[in-house]
Amino acid sequence: MSAVTNSVCSLAGKFRGCLVGSLLGDCLGAPFEGDFPISKSVLTSYVSKLLDESAKGEPFTSEYFEQPKRGYGPNVVDVFHALKKGNFEDPFGPAKSQFEGTGSYGNGGAMRVAPVALFCHKNMAEIISVAEKQARITHTHKNGYNGAILQCLAVHRAVALDAQVPLNKAAFLDFLVEQMDTIESKGTK
Repeated sequence: MSAVTNSVCSLAGKFRGCLVGSLLGDCLGAPFEGDFPISKSVLTSYVSKLLDESAKGEPFTSEYFEQPKRGYGPNVVDVFHALKKGNFEDPFGPAKSQFEGTGSYGNGGAMRVAPVALFCHKNMAEIISVAEKQARITHTHKNGYNGAILQCLAVHRAVALDAQVPLNKAAFLDFLVEQMDTIESKGTK
């Protein structure tokens, strides 16, 4: 095999591993978590739509209305109903109006963000932007969407690691802290 073929196979394996890990984590964690389950189809189906600015929350809402008994929490259900009623004109408004205008800071945006890191793996600015936008559809508190950005950066960094080199935990964490310090210091996050 050529070096390029090996590289592509390695990247594909990491992508599959990430998605399987997300799926397993969701399935195994479901008995212990009150948040809604995300299936493999949800993890992979909406990412390309998130990059399309006109989608405005439609992928999440469509998934909910197709399978409303999957265990979605009542707050996010309210968001989906409001998005649909408002014809997706304000993709972040329904989530922002929750919790007396502070928005949710739960983990939903972070738990569904892994595919963003994979789909946008060649463009760090796009990773950060799409991670934030997909989270803000349901979680507009800065801790909610910054948590999603942090998780996305961690997945991105993990995929970029050489599997043959032992993980330098301190360097990995330092990278994440540095990135989040920069993002949070801009004041817009």
